[in-house]
Amino acid sequence: MEFVLYQAIHTFLSVFGVGINIFLLYLALTKSLKIMRPCSALITNKSLTDIMSSLANLFVMQR
Repeated sequence: MEFVLYQAIHTFLSVFGVGINIFLLYLALTKSLKIMRPCSALITNKSLTDIMSSLANLFVMQR
């Protein structure tokens, strides 16, 4: 029973992390001002890294 609850919470948080980072990536690429382009590049890089980390965390569930 505890493992099923842990698995459900783990899956939810990983999928939520991917979704939020995809939204952040969309905002950084489409809604940033021209003066904020250098900062937008850093946010894009961080967002892509977080997406890959969340996906890896989703597929490799530690016990």
